[in-house]
Amino acid sequence: SSQTQKDLSEYKICYWNSYSADVKRKGFEYFLESLRILKEKYVSEDAFKKMLFIFSGDLDSYQKFNNLFPENTLKFFTGIVERHVIDQLLMSSDLFCCTTLEDGGPRTIGEAASCGTPIISFDRCISLDLVSDKSGKLVETYNTDSFAQSMADILLKTDQEHDNMCIESLKSFNRFYDDNKIQDMWNKILGE
Repeated sequence: SSQTQKDLSEYKICYWNSYSADVKRKGFEYFLESLRILKEKYVSEDAFKKMLFIFSGDLDSYQKFNNLFPENTLKFFTGIVERHVIDQLLMSSDLFCCTTLEDGGPRTIGEAASCGTPIISFDRCISLDLVSDKSGKLVETYNTDSFAQSMADILLKTDQEHDNMCIESLKSFNRFYDDNKIQDMWNKILGE
């Protein structure tokens, strides 16, 4: 309803997704620690109450962590959703967080950038190519304090500053996934 949309517009929306939150390499425990630090150190109680954390994936895997969320965390679990729903969630989000510890290239980073969503990521993945200080923040892997501080920095930006980050995130995606550049690179590699 329009009332629900109006209410949601008052929140800063932070999105985290993985099919299964209890797969170690996804680093969900580090994200929860970052949330605790965010609440205790970097935002006021009122600001934290206006942050909505959305999680997509297998509900059973998230339930295992339910008692580890900071008190009064406003959270919503979507369950497993279709591709177009993930796109809608990303386009509605003010921030996408990736705490993946080891992936050759988490698809979620590219998905978020393609939707123009600012991204915070640990620095061990393809995020090096897609995320800069203009479009988000790369954080040293395992540094939950820096992750929390970066979350606060992005979520508390002015609307104009945040809009600029969204534009830069999309530009980053378009630069990295430019089909002509990729074809040219392969032609050079193959000597054609």
